[in-house]
Amino acid sequence: PQGWKEVQELRLTGWLGGSVAWGPDGKALVVGGSGGHVRAFDTTTWKAAWDHEGGGKFAAVAVAPDGKLVDDFFIRRADR
Repeated sequence: PQGWKEVQELRLTGWLGGSVAWGPDGKALVVGGSGGHVRAFDTTTWKAAWDHEGGGKFAAVAVAPDGKLVDDFFIRRADR
């Protein structure tokens, strides 16, 4: 859309991102994705602040309102 400008491209080598959440102060961006990967980026440098691999098929992420907790939800396939 008009008015949007790409600021940064984040490289996620070996996995696909699909869920993102901003920290409440805008200084962190957390990405969850395939293989249960979760990575937090410092938005002032766009460098990875930390990584976590929790397993599962896909990790969705959410950041607590105070910014002190990141929840990751792992989606797994269950057969009946």
